[in-house]
Amino acid sequence: MLIKWKDQFSIDGAIIDDDHRNLLDRINYIFTSIDARCCADDASNAFRDLFRVTEAHFRREEALQKAASLPAAQTHHFDHDDILASFRINIKEIEDSLSHSNDQERKRCLSRSKAILYRWILSHIIGDDRVMIDYASAMQAADDYWRTTSLDELATHMDSPAIERHPKSLAG
Repeated sequence: MLIKWKDQFSIDGAIIDDDHRNLLDRINYIFTSIDARCCADDASNAFRDLFRVTEAHFRREEALQKAASLPAAQTHHFDHDDILASFRINIKEIEDSLSHSNDQERKRCLSRSKAILYRWILSHIIGDDRVMIDYASAMQAADDYWRTTSLDELATHMDSPAIERHPKSLAG
């Protein structure tokens, strides 16, 4: 089941919503690939790409929250760390399953991953990120770099490979 953007998902009507749409597109691509029984390399690459841009999105959110003096910014950062840690584990399980399991086990692993992604993105957007709505104006006044740099460009400029990192603080 693909996830379609809804007005109720909107946080700031700007860059955060654009990032969330981008993440939804990538998750929907994974869903479509899983349903089409893509090869192991394609699934692994799609999950790694999603991890990479999710990490960049989280860094952007945290920088904008800091600029807007969001009281829950530190808690939000820890939530992001937890999400990235579980995502990293999930990617490892997927890669192991895709390369070492029979078709039935692969299908179960990918189906479980699909459910995890579905729950994660919806709880992230319509749950965790709702605290930012009242700070949208202040976030939009933040440094141009965080507001105008594309998600892919942010992810490209991470100082080391995203899948190997677990950021503890904002860089740069």
